[in-house]
Amino acid sequence: MDIKQNIFVMANALLVSSVATAGDMGSISSTQAFHPVVALQGGYLSINAGSKTQRFIGTDSDIFTYNNSGNKKDAGFIGVFLGTEHTIPLIPRPGFFMQAGVDYNYFVKSGIKGINTVGIEPQTETTYRYNYNFQTQQILGTLRLFATTYERFHPYGEIGLGAAFNHAGQYKATTTETGSINLTPLFATQNQTQFSYSLGLGVETQLYTKIRVGLGYRYSNFGSSSLGDGKVTFNNYQSPVPFTLGSSNTYANQLIARISYVA
Repeated sequence: MDIKQNIFVMANALLVSSVATAGDMGSISSTQAFHPVVALQGGYLSINAGSKTQRFIGTDSDIFTYNNSGNKKDAGFIGVFLGTEHTIPLIPRPGFFMQAGVDYNYFVKSGIKGINTVGIEPQTETTYRYNYNFQTQQILGTLRLFATTYERFHPYGEIGLGAAFNHAGQYKATTTETGSINLTPLFATQNQTQFSYSLGLGVETQLYTKIRVGLGYRYSNFGSSSLGDGKVTFNNYQSPVPFTLGSSNTYANQLIARISYVA
């Protein structure tokens, strides 16, 4: 079972397990009508933004192999949620409510690095060290479904759909070899807009009448990401290559802390 299926199962179990206690609680006063919600959030993430190994054949039969030595990076993120809160229309029981709104998240830049070998035969290939940066921003329409346990604790499950704005650039490649070496391409910076989604679960608690704080987990998928066009440069001569570096499945696992104001 993959991580997305695990989240769905966990979220369902979490909400179902709250039914018994939620049914005995009174209505949450903040959900008797539509109430604006403003939330600040941030936390830790582990992001995967590069394929482990990529292998290409150039136009001159050279073999270009890229071994990513650290595609999972630890970083941070900050974000804001703007939306409304109300009881769930199809579940009129006390203690159940929902939030719907727009989520914006900014993810800290991550460095991708590894080893690149170039050549027709292993005994004559040239070894390079390469690195580049990846950074993304995400805008989602987000829906959270809450239950209530012990009057003040609100477990939730969430889903978000929207777009990610992926940036890959500042590619560098260096070698310590001298003499007759095989040249390797440099890649341009590229920005891409991709379909993005998130799945998560967590729990919030009432700190004051209109203030809640919470902790949660979220999986975010940012779609594909890659550097721009690559070119091998020799003096004033440039030769394009028919490939580029990146990942067809860029994603992050996040631990989230959130503080919310419900008017």
